[in-house]
Amino acid sequence: MKIGKTHIIMLLMALAISVLGILLYNTHNAAERAYEEGYKNGTYVIEKADETINNLKKENKELYDSIKSYKDKVTFVTQFKYKKIYITDTVYVNKPQPNDTVKTFVYQNKKENDSLNYKLSIGSIAEPNWYKLDMTVGDKFTIINKKDGDTNQTIIDSGNNGLIEEVTVINKKQNSFWKRFGYGPNFGFGYGLVKKEFDFYVGFGVTYDLK
Repeated sequence: MKIGKTHIIMLLMALAISVLGILLYNTHNAAERAYEEGYKNGTYVIEKADETINNLKKENKELYDSIKSYKDKVTFVTQFKYKKIYITDTVYVNKPQPNDTVKTFVYQNKKENDSLNYKLSIGSIAEPNWYKLDMTVGDKFTIINKKDGDTNQTIIDSGNNGLIEEVTVINKKQNSFWKRFGYGPNFGFGYGLVKKEFDFYVGFGVTYDLK
């Protein structure tokens, strides 16, 4: 059977599509393998690849809007919520007499924000005239970002082992001149300089990322 020009073009296009599919599959799997998040040995760890600051719009639009005016100068962004709950034992001041009826009076803030919430329960025969609660919450945070190949490992450690949640981490992709180049199979429709006519083409090419 004679193999014509059309058969060769179709074969090359099929080969190019297959190679492109394999590359996309491997890239997708590599990205999934690179992304890990959660507690390890008491510290919160995120492992993910470099990415553009624009990716922050999908992950945390509020944070993106707060830095978008100077996002070109940002190289690292992280935001997280922190929670530490203290539950104390009941402290008895004076033991009531058998004929006394002890009532429980509960006081708590309106929870207008989530930075500090308290609930004070007092057991007393009569409601107290006033109450005063002084609170001090101290902590020390350590944030470490280290790079292992194409993967960043960000470690967040709390001094009093509080709960860290809703974490956002972006390590800006720093493309050098040479890393902006890419290569691979490509196909499309264009104007041929040899035959001087429009036609479909398939081949192998080099690209350059202008972003």
